[in-house]
Amino acid sequence: MDKPFLLPLNVALNKLHVTKAELSKHTSLEADRIDSMLKRGVTLEEAEIISQAYAHHPSELWGENWVDAVLTMVEWQERGDDDCCK
Repeated sequence: MDKPFLLPLNVALNKLHVTKAELSKHTSLEADRIDSMLKRGVTLEEAEIISQAYAHHPSELWGENWVDAVLTMVEWQERGDDDCCK
C-alpha cells in the first residue's frame, strides 16, 4: 500500500522546470535514488533535500499535498501505527 505521505517527484520536476539529470546534479542525489523516488514517491526527508537545494520550502513545490503528508505522518506517529515510517 502506498503511504499517503509520499509525494510525487514529477510535481517537483515540473515546478522546478528541471530534468532528472539536472535534479541529480543540483541535489547530489544519485540517479538510481531519483529513479526510485519516481516509482515509490518522495519521502518528507527527500522533499526537504530537494526543496532546500532550490531555496524553496516543500510546500512551495507540493502545496497542500505536502501539508497533508506531514499531518498524516504526525497522526500516524501519535497513534503508534507500526507501519507509519517504514
